[in-house]
Formats: sequence, C-alpha cells, structure tokens
Amino acid sequence: MTTKQASLGRGKVVAERSRARKRLTTHFIHNYRRHPATWTFTLLVLLTLFAMFPPARGQYSNSDTKDSDTVAITVAVRTQRDLSLSLPANRASGAGLVLDPLVLNGNYTLTAFAQTQRLLSGLFRRIVLDLYWDNRRKAWQTCPVAYSDSVWDEAIRLGADAAMAKEMSMGNETAGTVVSAFPTWLASQENGGSQNTVLQLILNLHDLGTTYDASITPGSTRNLSQTISSNKVYTPVMLKAFRDSNATDSPYHTIPPNTDPTLPIAARWPLGKDLVASGTQVLIAFGTNNLNATSGYDTTADADFIFPAAEMSGIPPLTTADIYPGSQLTSCANPGPGIAMLGTGFDLANPNFTASAAQLATSTRNISFSWPYVAESTAKPFDQATVERILQCGFFPLFSVGVPQPLVQASTWSWEANQPAQWRGYDCAVMERDTGKWTVDRCDTHHPVACHLTTPNHTLSNPYTWYIHPTPLPFTSATTACPAPYTFTPPETSPQSHALHTLLLSTPHTHIWISLHQPLPTCWVNGLTGSCPYTVTDDSYQAYVGATLKQGIVIVVLGAVFVFFRCRRQVRVARGARRKAEVARMVRGVEVVTVPVRLSLGHGGGVCEGSVG
Repeated sequence: MTTKQASLGRGKVVAERSRARKRLTTHFIHNYRRHPATWTFTLLVLLTLFAMFPPARGQYSNSDTKDSDTVAITVAVRTQRDLSLSLPANRASGAGLVLDPLVLNGNYTLTAFAQTQRLLSGLFRRIVLDLYWDNRRKAWQTCPVAYSDSVWDEAIRLGADAAMAKEMSMGNETAGTVVSAFPTWLASQENGGSQNTVLQLILNLHDLGTTYDASITPGSTRNLSQTISSNKVYTPVMLKAFRDSNATDSPYHTIPPNTDPTLPIAARWPLGKDLVASGTQVLIAFGTNNLNATSGYDTTADADFIFPAAEMSGIPPLTTADIYPGSQLTSCANPGPGIAMLGTGFDLANPNFTASAAQLATSTRNISFSWPYVAESTAKPFDQATVERILQCGFFPLFSVGVPQPLVQASTWSWEANQPAQWRGYDCAVMERDTGKWTVDRCDTHHPVACHLTTPNHTLSNPYTWYIHPTPLPFTSATTACPAPYTFTPPETSPQSHALHTLLLSTPHTHIWISLHQPLPTCWVNGLTGSCPYTVTDDSYQAYVGATLKQGIVIVVLGAVFVFFRCRRQVRVARGARRKAEVARMVRGVEVVTVPVRLSLGHGGGVCEGSVG
C-alpha cells in the first residue's frame, strides 16, 4: 500500500467516525426532545448516585489530589497524639518547632505568639522559645534588642499597663506574658483539641549584656517560675515523687535481666495519659543558657519548677548534620558515625534500638532514646525521606529551617495521605500492605486481624511484637479474635507500626484490621466501644458540613425530581379531567336525532334496516 492509499484509508476512517458522532448526537437530541423529562431524570439520578457513594478503596489514589488535605493531616496527627498517651512522656513526645524564625520572624507581638496556640493543638508538641535577659531593667523579654533609655523612661512614666501597651506597639511583648500564656492557652481550650495532650516548652536563655543601674526603677524582679505559676505545669518536684514510688507501669520502664549496670539508662517518666488525667500537661525545661555570673539572673531559683536541659534534652544531642540521610539510615541503633543509641526499658535487649556492647564501648557518643529529638541544621535541612526514617526509629524532628507541606505529611507516620477520609460508612481502619499506612474501610468488610503483645504484666509485654490472626473477620468480630497474651490494640508509635508492617509483608494479606474506630467524625479511638475523650469543634465542622452538605444536595435534588414528576403527572391528570368534563358538557348540550339508515351486507344485496341515534 502506498502512502497516498494509506492516507486515503485513514481519511475514510476519520470521516466515518465523524459521521457516527453526528448520528449519535442527532439521535440523542431527537430522543431528548421527544422525552425531555425522562432524560433529565436519568441524568439527575446518575449525578445523585455519584455524589452519594464515594469511590471504592481499591479505586482510591493519592494522586487524585495534588494538595494534601489539611483536615486529614490534622486528624491524623491528633490520632497519633491520642494513641501515644499510653506511653511514657519521654518516648512519645512528638514533633517540635523553633518559634523564631519559623513563626515569629521578627514579630514579637502577642498576636504573633497567639499563632502558637494553633500549633500546639496541631502538629507540634515541643515549642522552643528564645528569652532575653535585660539586667538593666531586671526583666525578661522576647525581643532580642535592649530597649533604649527613652522608651523605658516613657514606659515608667505612663505606668505598668501603659508600658505593656507601649511595648506591644513597638512590636514586642513581655516574656512573662508569653511564657505564662502556654498553660493558659491549654486550659482555655474548651473543645479538648489541646487538652488531650502533653506540651513541652523549651526556654533558650540569652544575655542582652546590659548593666544594672540602681537609679532606674527595675521591672518585675520575679523569677520565671513565679511569673508562670500555673497548676498546669508538671514540675521536677512532681517527677521526683513519681520516681520515688518505684512504679513500673510501662514496658518502656522494664529493664531486661543481665543489663550492664554501667549503662546510662534513662530514668522513668509518667505516662502521658496520667499527666492528662492530673491536669499537669505542660513541661518546661531550659535549653541553651548563655547567662553567666555577671548577667544578674540565677536559674537555680527555678530548679523546683523548670527542668534542667539534660533532663528533657532541651539541647538535642543530635542534629541532621550528625545522622545519615534518610536513604542511608539503615540502623536505628547507629544513626550516624560514632553514635550508639540506648533504649529505656524492654528495648535495651533489642539490637535494632540498642547498640551492642562493643559499639557502646567504642562510640564517641552514647545517646538515650529518652526525649529523642533531632534538631534541624541550617546546613542540612530535613527532607521527606529523613523525617520518615527517623520517625520509624523513634526519633522526633525539631524543625527550625522550614516546614513545607511534604515534611508535614512525612511527620504523619500513621494514616495514608488524604486519610482518614470522611466517607459515609467508613468508620474502621486497616493497614495497607503496600505502604504500611492506614486507610478507612467499612466495618462489615472481612480482613485478618492485627494482634499486639500487650499484657497486664508489663514485664512480659513487647510493643514491637505482633501476631496476625489469619481468618478474615468483620471488625465487630476482630475485637475478640486475638489469642492470649495478644490483644486487639492499635500501634501507638511509628516503630510499633513499622514492626507490624514488617510482619504484614511476610504474609499474603493485603489489608489487616487495626483497632481503630470512629465514634464521631474526625475522632478515632481504640476499639469498637471506645468513646471520644473530647468534643471536637475545631475541625469536625468541616467533616459535618462536608457530609451534610453533600447529603443535603442529594436530598434536594431527589426531592426536586420527585416534586417535578409528581406535579407533572398531576398537571396531566388535571388537564385530562378538564378535557373529559368539557367533552361531557358538550355532549349533554347536543340534541339527539334518530336517522334511519340502510346498510348493505355485501354483493348479495341484502339490506339490514335500523337506526342511528
């Protein structure tokens, strides 16, 4: 076949397809004109069904939307936060954020600090704040520049309240107001979004280098602990009383036998849920301290109220410059050159999280997994792979350079991107084999069951040990499927979830139930009968509005269709009745006359006589 013949052949095909499209269009238009109501009804029903029923889980793709669902991220982080309260506070502390420059960026007004309130109820559980000591005024401030004589003299002349307004008008705020605002914000959250959490405030102390002048009326001479003075703060005195009780309430406190007594094993911390129950949910610690003997402030006066830096890793021992990049971080026990990690309890016997005796003896730094933060280095910022990998190891990122959307998503180790989706009827959770992340599913679907080794005797528990019950069951039956000593409980940390995913990969299963159920929109709890520990009003309105708006549109559309066709039928019936009545009236008004008629019966010529009335 020549090129010309091939071209003519393709032309005929194109022309035939064009004619077919025209015939189809003409046929549709013709039918629509003949039966407009039928076609309108059909289209409305199809659109309604599409709105009512979401795509099946197997058809769902993360690439369906390029922008991550911020509501889903908020719910995912809140789920992680709620689950981690079963652990000691030092092992499930959550991501951290350095306020300046990421949030404040030179703006030190109370309005700028108020942004922290939303951060605390969202992704971040540790906030790092820089405070500056002005020895001339004997006061702390958040602005890194000392006030001039004229500003300070004017503030004194106007009085204390006016001084606050004056300072705020300059774009500054007193440190006492800001620091004391943290527990105040926590207590004022009526929706519970922040109440069901444990927060950490790290104070970096700086000296402005000013000289005390006795001729100047000093500002507040109260120390930091007196300034804060809140019953929401968990203090070093309370921690000492807890440790003196010798209670072993977590496997993260259980020291395995034959443990080297010379190892620097971290002391115990209370469980997060116990801190929430007691209402002492704010932990304050010092970070870097640049004060010296001539600064004019002694931090020992705060020792009973504020933790030293070493107790809470106020100065993180690791930075992104110290550890291997995400793709190269293959050992949690040895995350970087010369670094050897130590567990805090049962994981002291786990080689994935505690370095060997030889490594501990030869390493340059032995670091505990107590408050395991990795600070962000300006020279080597976090990337998505590194955040995901350090979370799998049990570390937490402390952001200071930037928090773009991919890093926020990477910090959610639990749910898949854009999950948990607010789909009608999808109130239970499964782990996906492909990613190890969680997605929603209908509770009547049948899946194998994830069982966790958590026993009443914590010396026998191992949070990284799982068993998968192989029989597919609905979620209602999964709650009693796990054989003793296993229980149907969800992963509470990223390492636990990673351990379960590793086990799932060794099986043929594609999805397994995890013990998460949604009793209220945007609130996920352990088990089928668990209740939401707080009333969600900050984010759930989007779920409620999204669901009710969609259902409302469906109801309105169906109602409109029903009314349209019902009214249309009623109009036809009414018109028909009117026509019949008119015909009957006309018939009654016609005079009837009988006319004789002869009907021929055919070729035979027979005639039938009768009449027509």
